Amino acid sequence: MRLTSPWTPRLVDTRASASERLVAALTEDILEGVLDSGDRLPAHRDLADKLSIGVAATEM
Repeated sequence: MRLTSPWTPRLVDTRASASERLVAALTEDILEGVLDSGDRLPAHRDLADKLSIGVAATEM
């Protein structure tokens, strides 16, 4: 059985990198109580798929 995350991944709308935008979205959702301590996050491949980004995206 595969457990799922209660969190809907998103990227904050800024001109920052994808990783910085993801961190900002997570931070906002933690502070707003959308995510609680112990909540599961999506697996990295599911997260990348939902956000339409590469798993190994790198900055140049």
